[in-house]
Amino acid sequence: MFWAAFGYSLRTQLMLMNGDPDSVRGGVRARVYKEVLDQYILPTLHFGDIFIYDNAPIHTVYIIRDWFIEHRVE
Repeated sequence: MFWAAFGYSLRTQLMLMNGDPDSVRGGVRARVYKEVLDQYILPTLHFGDIFIYDNAPIHTVYIIRDWFIEHRVE
């Protein structure tokens, strides 16, 4: 799976997120996605920024929802 973020005057590099062979369908686990958020999104968030994502299961698990609550930019 590939991941990237973009916005007004912002573009991250394209990131390859390796799937977990132990997961049911070999998909990316939330812990891998959280590492990507820590590495690429956290340094770029500013007050008033809006991060938009769809309701894919990896975006809505508690570990990711808690990450966004913890790193709310205020």
